Amino acid sequence: MNSPILSFITPPIPYFIDCGRAHYNAGDYHISRNCIGVFDLIIVKKGTLPIAENEVHWELKEGEFLILRPDAHHYGFAPCPIETEIIWIHFQTFGSWIECQDMNECLENQSELIESHKQKAYLNHCDVCSIFIPKYMKISEKAMEVLEFFFHLEQEPQSMRNWKRQASFQQFLQFLDRDLAEASDATAIHLAEKIELFIRQNYTR
Repeated sequence: MNSPILSFITPPIPYFIDCGRAHYNAGDYHISRNCIGVFDLIIVKKGTLPIAENEVHWELKEGEFLILRPDAHHYGFAPCPIETEIIWIHFQTFGSWIECQDMNECLENQSELIESHKQKAYLNHCDVCSIFIPKYMKISEKAMEVLEFFFHLEQEPQSMRNWKRQASFQQFLQFLDRDLAEASDATAIHLAEKIELFIRQNYTR
């Protein structure tokens, strides 16, 4: 199934709110919730999770993730066929975002979204950019390693834990953004970053 794409305009970067784990026995349904006000990122660690957003059905397998919208109804449309474990992360953004069916639609809507974002986020002089996150995808090994770090922070003092989780969440989003790009696009991004770094370091010259 081809994945829609979530386009976020930054700054500010989408921010981490909370995370946890959930376990389902065979025959259990995912909870039904409507317009919860945050994005809900679900990663299946083991098993199969039948889940729907509005009228669209997804059957997430081990190693796959899905990002549910904050303004939609999501629910289990069928029971889990086998024992299933998931990781969930709630996050939100202050800025503008849109869900598109493909990258062409994202790019067609960029100008309007950026203008909306600048007014909403009170940005008059700051350069903005886009983060493109697949709504559904098989998660990479590196992204999964970052996720596991979230749960190794439970023994940290709360103030330190919150800082580290926010930093790790931004790194996680960066992996998802890069994983969406094809290999040729990733090469172009890497080259563009090297050029930008050179210009910043040598601007006065």
